Amino acid sequence: MDIFSLANGNASGNKPISTFRSRLIRAHWVAAIRRSLRRPRETPQTASEAVIHSVRERRVTALKEPANIERLLDCDDDSRIEINERIACLIAVESRTRWLTPLSEKQRVWLRHIAARLRRAA
Repeated sequence: MDIFSLANGNASGNKPISTFRSRLIRAHWVAAIRRSLRRPRETPQTASEAVIHSVRERRVTALKEPANIERLLDCDDDSRIEINERIACLIAVESRTRWLTPLSEKQRVWLRHIAARLRRAA
C-alpha cells in the first residue's frame, strides 16, 4: 500500500480523498523525493557565497528571503556549518566596528579583514 493508492481510495474500500487533497499530497511527496535526491551532492561554493553576500548586503534579515531559504535547504551539512560560522563572524565584526561610522566603506572592509585574520591567528 502506497500513498498514491491511499489518495485514490483504492486501499481497503476507503472513500477517495478529494482531488485537490490528493494533488497536494502528491506534490508534497514529489518535492520531498526531489529534495532527497539532490541532497547527496556537495553544495556548490557559489550557493554559499550568494547567501554570505546577501547577509553582508542586507544583514541577517536576508536569511528570510525565499531565494536564500531555498539555497539553505539545498545545502549539505558541512556547507551549513560553514555558512553559520561565517555569518557569526560577520555579526561579531559588525558589532565591533559599529562605532566606526565616520570611516569610509573601504576602511571598514580593511578593518574587518584585519579582525578576521587576528581571530584566525588566535
